[in-house]
Amino acid sequence: MSVDSTIVPDSIQMTNEAVAPEDVQPEEMVEIIQHEPPLNAEEATILVLHFLQRMRKKIVTPRKAEQTKEKQFTVNVDLEDAKATVLINSETREIEEYTIEPVEVVPKPLPIPSGKIAVILTVVISIIVIIAVVTFFGDNIDWLRESITSDHLIIAAGIGIVGLVVRWWQDRE
Repeated sequence: MSVDSTIVPDSIQMTNEAVAPEDVQPEEMVEIIQHEPPLNAEEATILVLHFLQRMRKKIVTPRKAEQTKEKQFTVNVDLEDAKATVLINSETREIEEYTIEPVEVVPKPLPIPSGKIAVILTVVISIIVIIAVVTFFGDNIDWLRESITSDHLIIAAGIGIVGLVVRWWQDRE
């Protein structure tokens, strides 16, 4: 029964009138109902994706769907931490066989995160620049020391602290 009677009226006559025409035999009706167009690669991929979703697998991307035999499709799918290969019968649309193989995880080449590497490089380059300036100017650097006041140092420290807070804010999630 429908909830909204204005959309589909409930009637016993509707079910009684829904009989097969008399000139069509029951065997022909079964053939008409069972006759579906053959499976193509797109439909095979959709069937495999729904199958893997029902298995609660996290799908990254379908890679390839090809017809390997006359009545069989092979669909390869990349999962989050594995690789799936599924064989589907193109006539019955049933999954005949599937394999899920774990993918070998390759460790990262550097154990240090890239953010820390950037901070370390910035500090090293800053030290090299300071040493180069002091070496180049030698004793004539007094004018630079006299022109830098405590206000400049406070502003530089504030900028550094803001940078650290921004970095912490990005890394907290």
